Amino acid sequence: MNRRRFLSSTLSATVAAAIGSRSAPAALLAVGDAGVASNFEVQLYPQARAVYAGNIRFPLAKARELINFYAAYAACTPRELYIDGGLMSAPDVFTGVFFNVCFSGDPGVAEQVLAPLRKAGSAVMDTIRPMDYRAAQGTRDVSNARARGTWMKSGLVAEITPKTVDAIVDGFEPHPERGCYVTFRYADGATDDVATGATAFPQRYGKHDTQVLVDWAMGTDPAPHVKWLREYFASIEPLTQ
Repeated sequence: MNRRRFLSSTLSATVAAAIGSRSAPAALLAVGDAGVASNFEVQLYPQARAVYAGNIRFPLAKARELINFYAAYAACTPRELYIDGGLMSAPDVFTGVFFNVCFSGDPGVAEQVLAPLRKAGSAVMDTIRPMDYRAAQGTRDVSNARARGTWMKSGLVAEITPKTVDAIVDGFEPHPERGCYVTFRYADGATDDVATGATAFPQRYGKHDTQVLVDWAMGTDPAPHVKWLREYFASIEPLTQ
């Protein structure tokens, strides 16, 4: 979930905390101390049912070049294009660079908007195509999420710098017994129309939510995977805010 977009659209929530329950947007701030938020009321926005969506993947050998491309491309795309991307290593599935997109603008210009992405390198997979928005939302559903354990660390960055790219690429290590995913979730567009103090997410400077996640088969020892993630993220965290 993109926390920036979610909190930007949250109108109210009931928070059960040590000081009692209350319902208001500002109540979300209390969760940082102790409490559970529930009964969210969110603002919905019109959404075209016909979108261009899918996934495009490239070889890991081009990681440095492609992440630098992503940083420049995401910064100049129209508001109607959502894009995230990064590195992934999923045993027996795929290891390399990926980008996920959803374009909800004029279908007549979709190919033009997506052309730079397709020209960024020699793709090994490209599933981007016209589809129903609800189908696009379910393309990454997991049939049994409890089958794997997960651990994640994240931090916001105002821009993806060469130092960030080096830390991400140099420390990335595929492993046969775990999945590893480094994702830059781009946050811009209409979310920048929200005032800094209007919601419980004031960090409007953060254009990229940098998420590093590992997962492993349930029943196996998670300790070495969690240890690796902590050490890997330690090289990335100083570059976040």
